[in-house]
Amino acid sequence: MRFLIAFCLAFALWPLATSAQGLQEERITFEPGTTGAVISGGINGNQIVDYLITAQAGQRMEVTFEPSNPSAYFNLLYEKNPKALHIGTLYGNRFSDTLPATGDYRVRVYLANSAARRGETAAYMLQVSIEDE
Repeated sequence: MRFLIAFCLAFALWPLATSAQGLQEERITFEPGTTGAVISGGINGNQIVDYLITAQAGQRMEVTFEPSNPSAYFNLLYEKNPKALHIGTLYGNRFSDTLPATGDYRVRVYLANSAARRGETAAYMLQVSIEDE
């Protein structure tokens, strides 16, 4: 059991360890009068994309991730804290919860290690919304 927990944790943190390689940051802003955005993108190999979104404590964030490759995932992180609020490999392609703090949240899109090593690609659609509770 300890091995399984250690393996899952190492797999979940892998994108953090490789973030110096091919990390791209993009800020998401919502059009005036809207509470969300839809982003289309793509990743290749070890490439990682962080989408930064500013939100307030107590707001509800919803993220839906639709990749073309089943080995593509997203994690949700707060600021530069390496502890993820959502780990896609464990919890899937949807997040919906009340945010604990005010600041920048990172929606980190990446390929699983095995797919990245093979140079696989993934196109994706990312839907993000933030609303007051």
